[in-house]
Amino acid sequence: GDAWDVRLRDGVEFHNGKTMGAEDLIFTMERIMDPTKPTLAAGSLNFMRPQRFRKLDKRTVRFELERPFAPFVDALFNPYDSIVPVGFDPRKPVGTGPFKFQSITPGSDSVFVRFENYWGDGPYVDELHIIDFMDDSARVNALLGGQVEAIDAVPASQVQVFEQTDGINMLNSKTGAWRPLMMRMDVAPFDDVRVRQAMRLVADRQQMIDASLDGNGQIANDIFSPNDKCYAGDEIPQRERDVDRARSLLKQAGQEGLSVELVTAPIAGGIVEASQAFAEQAAEAGINVKLRKVDSTLFWDREYANAPFLVDFWPNYPYLNTAAQSEMPGGAFNATYTDDPKLTKLFNDATKEFDDGKRCEIIGEMQRWEHENGAYLIWGFANTLDAYSDKVTGFAEDVNGWDLHTYAFKNVSFV
Repeated sequence: GDAWDVRLRDGVEFHNGKTMGAEDLIFTMERIMDPTKPTLAAGSLNFMRPQRFRKLDKRTVRFELERPFAPFVDALFNPYDSIVPVGFDPRKPVGTGPFKFQSITPGSDSVFVRFENYWGDGPYVDELHIIDFMDDSARVNALLGGQVEAIDAVPASQVQVFEQTDGINMLNSKTGAWRPLMMRMDVAPFDDVRVRQAMRLVADRQQMIDASLDGNGQIANDIFSPNDKCYAGDEIPQRERDVDRARSLLKQAGQEGLSVELVTAPIAGGIVEASQAFAEQAAEAGINVKLRKVDSTLFWDREYANAPFLVDFWPNYPYLNTAAQSEMPGGAFNATYTDDPKLTKLFNDATKEFDDGKRCEIIGEMQRWEHENGAYLIWGFANTLDAYSDKVTGFAEDVNGWDLHTYAFKNVSFV
């Protein structure tokens, strides 16, 4: 368990004509974990050490780990881990996918062309144009007017309209994507678990789903990764709204009349609306939630991991992969500053347990800790809402929460 051999698919070609080999995998992992400039994936790969990567042959790499790590494969389930060739230049992006990069005009559009030597089936169109729109109305009108063949992140209020519009197909995918409200555990008032629990107790989760997603989602129980085989959220009693209990907890914590600022942004469909709904619900418990809406760029540049109370968006990743990034010290997306010795020990115990049943038992303990002590208010799992013209086919549902089936266009073709 402390050494894994990874063998690459034979005959995979990069867009620059180079055949993908072991040296590219090593280069990619070293690039991700560069201590001077680590990428976003580095936090979930801290069980690796670049100096212990070894090329066995032209397609095989041995990863000798710091410690046994059972979810090794899950840890690589991350778009930030995509393999790039030795000498990769971000200004001239090269990959192995069905389309290769041609051009980009920031804020306007990007163009990709069919890669003739793609290793798999497809693609079935010659060019792919991805166009940026300033607002939802412009995107919707572009689809209705035939300017584009598909749009992602359909406004929930538009779903029924599209379902009743000739020539338009809706793709409404149930997913494990979650859009939490996050509380920083390292600063007041959220360093007190009673305050965190009170915030969770005032949430009317179904109302938040209805207000933000027009009902296109499922109620969550403050635990993530519902599609993971070790998910225990269904075994833990669903947290129900209890305003009286929330008031009592706030009184115990000396936080009666609590006033907090919630930083929100349109980083995914319905997040701003969910924030507004929560603020109204919290008022019933005497909590004054002041909303501060910022644009998405400002949110990621200045507010994320800084504001004490803010929103977030997560697709559905395997549980331990998500926990590594979001709840472990040093995690790239640990914006709640969770740093609990018990949770960290459970995580380490789970990652070195190779018996699936025993590992799931440990993960169940982690999820019970999260339900009782955590800093995420996970109110629902959002459906992915995409729409496309009946002039094209090949789009599929996606359980992970990425739009347009993780932007996978290799199977799309004109009818």
